[in-house]
Formats: sequence, C-alpha cells, structure tokens
Amino acid sequence: MQGVHQRDVDCVPFVAADIAKQGNVLCFDEFQCTDVADAIILRRLLESLISHGVVLVTTSNRCPDELYKNGIQRKSFIPAIQLLKNRLYVINLDSTTDYRKIPRPPSGVYYAPLDVYTASYTEK
Repeated sequence: MQGVHQRDVDCVPFVAADIAKQGNVLCFDEFQCTDVADAIILRRLLESLISHGVVLVTTSNRCPDELYKNGIQRKSFIPAIQLLKNRLYVINLDSTTDYRKIPRPPSGVYYAPLDVYTASYTEK
C-alpha cells in the first residue's frame, strides 16, 4: 500500500488551475453540500480557485453557516464556510415573494448554446 500512496497525486490544484484558465468567474447556482467526500473536495477546490483569482458567484437557500449542517466530519468543512464568509460578499435576498412562481411571458433573451448564430443576437 505504501507504493500506492507514493503514486497518489493530488488532482484538485490541477483541476482548479484548469478551471481558472477557462474563465475568471465561476457561478454555482443553488450551492449546497450533502456528502462528506464532496465537502472535503469542495473545501480544497474553493481555496485553490480563489488562490488562482477566480471570482465565485453563488446562490443558495442556506446561509454559509447552514451549509453541510449535521454532516459527517463537518469540522473538515468549516474552513470552507469561513472562506466563503471571509472572501465573498454574503447578501441576504430574503423576500416573502417567490418570483419563480409569478407567471410571465417568455422574455426571449436567453440564447443557448452560444454559437455563431446566437452570438449575433447577444451583440445587438
């Protein structure tokens, strides 16, 4: 097993560097963590992304202190929570209105996938 562990490579910094090469803003919609392995990887990924200058934009139905609450080995995720609280702006958008439930006509402004055809609309 020692031979196996000697060959063990930490891929998280490489993944973060690759993400940083592709763009400097990363958006997480409905950010949450429900798995101990994800918690440990997310902590390290967030730290590495920020160290590469990636700007994180997240939405969540939970404030940072509520993330991975009651999770196994939550103590290992606390540094990620502190990182979110210390390095990102946490803005509470508390409202009694759920705007997703208000019927409205399609806006016609979302274009996906972005290609030559749809890009011409985004330039107008």
